[in-house]
Amino acid sequence: MAERFGFSDYHLVDAPAEGFWRVTSWHEPFEPKDPPPPVGEIDAAEDDAGRFDDPEGKHRTLYCASEAEGALGEKLAAFVLNPRVARRIEAFLADEPDPEYADEDLTPILDEDMIDGFNWQLAWAPSVGGARFVDLWHWSTCAALLPHIGELLANFALRALDVRALADERRGFTRRLAGIVRRGATNDDGELRVAGIRYTSRLPPQWICWALWEPLSIDPSEITTSRVAIDTPALRRAANKLGVVLVGPADPN
Repeated sequence: MAERFGFSDYHLVDAPAEGFWRVTSWHEPFEPKDPPPPVGEIDAAEDDAGRFDDPEGKHRTLYCASEAEGALGEKLAAFVLNPRVARRIEAFLADEPDPEYADEDLTPILDEDMIDGFNWQLAWAPSVGGARFVDLWHWSTCAALLPHIGELLANFALRALDVRALADERRGFTRRLAGIVRRGATNDDGELRVAGIRYTSRLPPQWICWALWEPLSIDPSEITTSRVAIDTPALRRAANKLGVVLVGPADPN
């Protein structure tokens, strides 16, 4: 039973042949942050941990994407229109708006100064040959995990390990799920058999993303970086797909 529903049934994929992309303001773009506190030590509303950070707060995780567009899109996620917030704002406005504001909408807008103020660096690093990752979105991986996560699903009122669960925003769930994946991918000697997790962005473009475990499966000697500006092509493509308006010198409105 344990062998049938274990690591041998995880679906593994190769690291992206064209390397990893990452966006950050940190001067060492491929240096992972220290792990966050263990799940439950801080209030869930204040937990700013990454989606698949170690639930015990022991191991560091680095988040990347297969494309520059995807890495930038993940950063722009914070500026995507939230319909729930929009409804709350409209409900708060009991009176009719002043005529000068009647035609305003809540479409997210970022201008040149705002983009410059983020100090984002678009970084790239080649992947190490032979590195393998657990494809968390693959049906075989989900089937292998199911016997081990029944209680976890029930605790978060989730009926199945489906797309809804995999894209769940609650870090208490996704971090614990990552911990189960990691335990399954660790051999009896405590050594990792894979380099991390491959997953799909919860955003509509469904960019391919990667959670890298240490030792990182990159070549640090070939890292390249460039500053993100309002006219960075990959930024504009990502913003267009997410409905975020970028206003720069060439955009009068």
